[in-house]
Amino acid sequence: MVPSPAATPRAILYDVRRSAAWLCVFAALLLAGCAPATDPFASYRGVNLIAGISLSKWAADQGAAYMTFEPVSAAAPSGGSTDVYRLEIRDLVPDGDFEQSAVGLGANGWTAINGGGLPDTLEVIDGAAAHAISGHTMHFSTNQVADLISFDLRGATWGARDGFLANATYNLLFEYRTDAPLVFEYHTRTSLPDSQICTWRVGGGASGATSDPSFDNLNEFPGALYAGQSEIAVDGESNALCAFGSIDPTLGQPQEAYIDNFRVVRTDIPCRARLLLHRQGDTSQPLLAGQYTFSVYVRSDPDVGTIPDRFASSSVSLGMLRRTPVSTDTVVTSGWQQAFQNGQDGLDFSSWTKLSIPLEAEETDPGNSATTLELSVGPTDDTHGAEGKDCGSILISSPSLELVP
Repeated sequence: MVPSPAATPRAILYDVRRSAAWLCVFAALLLAGCAPATDPFASYRGVNLIAGISLSKWAADQGAAYMTFEPVSAAAPSGGSTDVYRLEIRDLVPDGDFEQSAVGLGANGWTAINGGGLPDTLEVIDGAAAHAISGHTMHFSTNQVADLISFDLRGATWGARDGFLANATYNLLFEYRTDAPLVFEYHTRTSLPDSQICTWRVGGGASGATSDPSFDNLNEFPGALYAGQSEIAVDGESNALCAFGSIDPTLGQPQEAYIDNFRVVRTDIPCRARLLLHRQGDTSQPLLAGQYTFSVYVRSDPDVGTIPDRFASSSVSLGMLRRTPVSTDTVVTSGWQQAFQNGQDGLDFSSWTKLSIPLEAEETDPGNSATTLELSVGPTDDTHGAEGKDCGSILISSPSLELVP
């Protein structure tokens, strides 16, 4: 097969591999004493090579403290598998949505630390109250620069369920309304000096702007101003605290805010469901050289809003990796991953939605029998490290892998 003069090096490599794949097929047929078939890829065209593999054969990267991967009773998309699974990265804070906190009392795990002056306000309001965000919402008001609304990330009952581990990293995330700048902080001591102190000052205007702050604006932390800057690297300090307000008197201020959906998410560990496929024996046909398409159906989890501290996934990530043995190790030699966001590019997770990614021909030849192809699904955007990583739950069904001859 001679590539055209205009062919790029990538196209030439593609043609060479395609030719090699055809030659392998013809050789097999000749050895069998048969004439070549009209279409040597007939057994592959339009065939889901993993149709016979249940979602129960997929494996979650992490255990129950960090992830949920379980079958659910739900109608599957038409024409596909009947398997439907919940795939969730869990909020590490047991009552981040405050639905388990009693209305009229302080939020579970949160403490008002009065630095002098009048008593502070710390209460949970219900979803019908003014400025409530999503059901039960934490409301606080302080009047001195030394006042804090504090949360112990290592609290025995309401702290992070993994203990907020040393030498790990976490995202701190929440929704808020405020009518003035809002100070939020992570610190490891109750007073200065503190080498681990991280302080953010966010706005109460539209989209987190500092201008025209109002309780009518619903904002996200970290938002655009601090995008990718809400990650905490935990050292070996004995305390791990976050607070509205600051232990630094030059940064603290009186403030009032409404807070909801407070999330703590581990960022330094993978949190996907994965399926590992060998060149032969795992799929309905051997994995030949060629371009592949990996697809899966996703749908919003109907339990969001009814199960405490279960949040909706706003993004889903798909990946395909080729892992090849090298000496005594196995390395990723090629791959592709992509994140899909609900509401963008016409995507609507409220009903079953098919997501797909390709892997180019020159990247997918599994080589020897020990080489594997790994498929993965994650219920968040983890393609940019910690920046987009959040907790959330999604339903998945009917994964497919097709060779595109």
